[in-house]
Amino acid sequence: MSDSIHWFVVTCPSDEQAHVLGRSLLDWMIERKIVAAQLCPRSGLYLPGDDAQGFDHGIDYCGVQLVQERTVFHAGDCGLEGLACPSCRQVSAADEIVWDEAVDKWFAGQDDATLNCPVCLQAGRLHDWQFLPMPWAFGNLGVGFCNWWPDEVMIQSLLAELGPDTRQVRQHM
Repeated sequence: MSDSIHWFVVTCPSDEQAHVLGRSLLDWMIERKIVAAQLCPRSGLYLPGDDAQGFDHGIDYCGVQLVQERTVFHAGDCGLEGLACPSCRQVSAADEIVWDEAVDKWFAGQDDATLNCPVCLQAGRLHDWQFLPMPWAFGNLGVGFCNWWPDEVMIQSLLAELGPDTRQVRQHM
């Protein structure tokens, strides 16, 4: 069986801020009974709470994962076919751009790592490029709904709580 995770990703200025915002969001979800207050020791996830919707009771690995460290949130098995330039919007094949070096730089702490577009020759921040066919995100706070499909009301509530710079990634493993 495969798993899917719907990530909500935020890049915080510091790991400390990621922990503060992560704790605040977790408290918000517990207060609204979206998740239970304790981690499940077997899965390491916060299990769905009494008012949770959009999950299957029959799936064992189901709940919310909280990641509070620098992470590349990617599409998983969906792979990487191309990247769209934030300046000209042209799509280049993944092997036409040296994207892995920029990811390494970002992962090492260089938040403003850039990629150069082979079409318009403009440099754009890694965060601003669109990874295809499924979006990627780079952040130090990720809230992942594992095998749980939040409805549009929940998605909009989470986006409002996390702020305008939140990116969504759907990962399939």
